[in-house]
Amino acid sequence: MTKRLLIVCPTVRDRLELTHHVTDSEIEIIFDIYPDTLMESAIWQSENELLCDEKKFVQQPSFAFEHIIKTAQQYKVDGITSTDDYPGSALVAAACETLGMPGSSLQSILSCQHKYYARSILQQAVPEATVSCKLFTHDIDDTFSFPCFVKPIKSFFSYKAHRINAQDELSYIDVDSGLSVIALHMNWFLYRYTDISIDASGFIVEGLIHGTQFNVDGYVQGSSIVILGIVDSIMYPETGCFLRFEYPSKLPQTVQKE
Repeated sequence: MTKRLLIVCPTVRDRLELTHHVTDSEIEIIFDIYPDTLMESAIWQSENELLCDEKKFVQQPSFAFEHIIKTAQQYKVDGITSTDDYPGSALVAAACETLGMPGSSLQSILSCQHKYYARSILQQAVPEATVSCKLFTHDIDDTFSFPCFVKPIKSFFSYKAHRINAQDELSYIDVDSGLSVIALHMNWFLYRYTDISIDASGFIVEGLIHGTQFNVDGYVQGSSIVILGIVDSIMYPETGCFLRFEYPSKLPQTVQKE
């Protein structure tokens, strides 16, 4: 019997790779009509350039969520997933919980994506590897030393993240982040499905992390943890802004095995 899988906020790579490689007659891929680039388009360009339904998807979180539910029910899918960080992963988690399908909990997804809440969890779990963090106001007290970072609670590709080297640079921080669309969606999820009470439209200030960045990629299924691999996070030269991932990692094999 054919199983149907709904891909939410599909990327160009999803369409190319899954269409090419998933030839098993037991699996049918259903691509959602709204691509992963809508949020970025609304920020970088203008919401006026979006089609009517695309505007609804961006401007009305309830429309985006209800659309996924209707699509899943229309095609009688057996599973829902997304390779899109946001809002794809959050939409999938909420839809799976609503429809009783297996998937990550929305609480866990948003806990990782909400910078302040994520830092708070890390501070409890691995305080020796976590920098100081607090909600941002334009007056940073003596608990923070310069340089430090000020960044939105929810953003993408380091957008609106600022390295602050001295107190007088704080006056240049624009807390009207231009990220209201992303905060709107995250707050909608936060207030309806989680116990996270801190608004996603704010900023955090945190200390610097020194070293080279790597990602351990994998997944959890039930109680099993599966490691897929380690990738290097490459930044734009002389900045802390993310550029791309590289695989295989340049980390020594002795380190990767640990």
